[in-house]
Amino acid sequence: MTKEEFVEEVAEKANVSKKVADQGFRTAIEVIREALLNGACVRISGIGVLCVVHRKPRTAMNPKKGTTVHVPAKRTVRLRVSKDLKRDLNGGKK
Repeated sequence: MTKEEFVEEVAEKANVSKKVADQGFRTAIEVIREALLNGACVRISGIGVLCVVHRKPRTAMNPKKGTTVHVPAKRTVRLRVSKDLKRDLNGGKK
């Protein structure tokens, strides 16, 4: 689903204009982004928790050349999926 399709769906279900739905979407993304940049976790009920995680530096293998490559430390975002969403994705099973 693209951003445009998402905004259309929200506009239709919330009975608001696409412009209002797009503004709400942009604002929500901005708030989530700011929270993550500040190191906070974002809990979205029914979806999961977005948290910033720190990855340690490591040595990896270049499969084409067979040489080792240094991968520096970095921060990334991890989504821990909620139990309800996991259950629903698996047809009601745990």
